Amino acid sequence: MATLIMISLTACGENQTSTTDTKIDSSVVDSAMSIINNKAPQKRYSLDEIYNQYINPQLLEYLENTHPTWSVPNQNMWHPQLFKKYSGDSTLVNHVSGDFNCDGLKDYALLVDKGNNMLAAVAFIKQGNSFKTQELTEFPYRNAERIEDHLKIFTPGSYKTEDPDIDPADRKLTLKCAGVAIGPFKELYEGGKDVYYWERGELRSSIIDQ
Repeated sequence: MATLIMISLTACGENQTSTTDTKIDSSVVDSAMSIINNKAPQKRYSLDEIYNQYINPQLLEYLENTHPTWSVPNQNMWHPQLFKKYSGDSTLVNHVSGDFNCDGLKDYALLVDKGNNMLAAVAFIKQGNSFKTQELTEFPYRNAERIEDHLKIFTPGSYKTEDPDIDPADRKLTLKCAGVAIGPFKELYEGGKDVYYWERGELRSSIIDQ
């Protein structure tokens, strides 16, 4: 009888050891898989279909390589009616293009999600087969809210400005190249727009009353 009890206890001990070994092996495998999966940063440019029609593939590649933590906000982050209303043949509410520095090449501007609840308006100046990034401005974004700002192109010409640094008697701004404006939809708020225009080798800002 004693012999049978000892054999039974030994068998139980073997099963317990086997179960423990299995758990340890599983933990090791899970840890190894975690390391493997975290080697490369996950690309965040899973774009809405509409962006594939507008954003230059070369610009997307540049973004993925140069700013891998940035992303393009989803279309549903704007008021649907305004997103549709302000989309054109070559522009979206957060994507515009034009020759910002008068060198004959097409440049781009995007509203991007930088993470940490911050959005930014960013210009990408074409340089050969690549781009130069110039961040224009940034502003906070709360996930529960719709984005209320959009980008707009100002064509070369003369505009009335509210810039306090310009003499009130002659508050006009002449754009020699296309300018990039960032501001709220007029259906939501009244007021001017911050316009970034090329001067002395970079994009500078002024306020245009429109």
